[in-house]
Amino acid sequence: MNNHHPLKQRSALALGIMSLCVFGLAAQAQKNQNFGVFTGYTNGNVSMIFYGTPGWQYVIQRATNLVQSGTIWVSIATNIFPGSGSITFTDTFSNITPPPPPYPRAAYYRFQSQTNGPLANFWNGVEGAWYADAGNLGEQGEDGFGLGGFIFPSMLVNAATSEIWAYYIFHYNGTNFLTGDAEIKSTVGRARSADTDGVSWVCDGMVMDVGAAGQWDDQYASFPGIWKDSNTWYLVYEGAGDGDSANSSPGDIGLATSTDGLNFVKYPGNPILRHNATGWENNNIGTPSLYKANGTWYLFYHGFDGTYCRDGVATGTSLTNLVKYAGNPIIDVASNTSAWDSGTIGRRSAIAQEGGYYYLAYEGSTPQPYSTAQWSSGLARSTDLFHWTKFSGNPVLPRTTSGFGYDGPEMIQINGTWYIYVRVNGSEEPEMRFRLQ
Repeated sequence: MNNHHPLKQRSALALGIMSLCVFGLAAQAQKNQNFGVFTGYTNGNVSMIFYGTPGWQYVIQRATNLVQSGTIWVSIATNIFPGSGSITFTDTFSNITPPPPPYPRAAYYRFQSQTNGPLANFWNGVEGAWYADAGNLGEQGEDGFGLGGFIFPSMLVNAATSEIWAYYIFHYNGTNFLTGDAEIKSTVGRARSADTDGVSWVCDGMVMDVGAAGQWDDQYASFPGIWKDSNTWYLVYEGAGDGDSANSSPGDIGLATSTDGLNFVKYPGNPILRHNATGWENNNIGTPSLYKANGTWYLFYHGFDGTYCRDGVATGTSLTNLVKYAGNPIIDVASNTSAWDSGTIGRRSAIAQEGGYYYLAYEGSTPQPYSTAQWSSGLARSTDLFHWTKFSGNPVLPRTTSGFGYDGPEMIQINGTWYIYVRVNGSEEPEMRFRLQ
């Protein structure tokens, strides 16, 4: 019974001697800190504590007889180790047929790490890095992509066609409704992948315009975040006005819906989320993104106070009745430091769920002026969508030496591989993407 094993625990029990062998079997040799401790036996229940690497998924198995070959190990629990690195488990033997009593004279336990996804492996330093994969994706003026090109996309996979649909910032030359001067209008365009690898794109043109003169979003209605629920596409966007009416907005969030993903109708009660008059978002809010879990909507957004840009969240069972989280901002800048994100925590990608964690990519920069700051993108993860931890190795992409670039990230899994799409450099450059491998 592997008496030489250093983690073996013995205890005298009321029904006889039960020996518990706890095996520390990590997926990688360097993860040998995983182990378990027997803590007690009460009324036929065996309790123990297992220790492991936070964020890793483990399966707990039991055998009631050890033989030279053919020992039957039964999986009795699967767990994601929390941030504390420990879980308490109680075995009631309820899956034994017939159920006890009588209880087995001996039980042997082991736990081992299951295969982690690529994001967890990258986070834990097991394997993986982000490599430049493709560039010049949708250059400005090319194939109808608009003045700014194919930038800041929010993506999803359309299950009906297997195409990747991307909603992005679509610019065109317009007129300032207040002064009559020429002005670039920022709206929403849609592009579809011409294949299933997300490199070649076909532009469908503008799918949502700015508001009419005097509306709150008559200057721009852009920075889209997309989500499909049942047969409806939900698009949240940042809107702002020219300032020619009391309705004009310096930056708030609106909603539009569609039944085909191409023709969108704005919610008449827009904006659905307004910036606060004081505090960390008193200047404007925007760059929204959506996630829905267990009937609850999560609308993530940036807030700007004139000095720093940070990320917050609002939730609710309806997108037209959201409540801002009292603990905002949920991802804060590393202010008064030399960190890469000491000035900005801005637009973030769609949420990616892997194992027991939610992951996102987010843009960051050094302090203002933003046109000469250093920009890049990093990762953060959470177990509850409210409390986020930044990756210790951020940023995960290159940094600019001065000015915008490697920003506005979108993270998506295509054919089993994770990619991050970012703007290359400045406001007139097309997208490029990085591959995790």
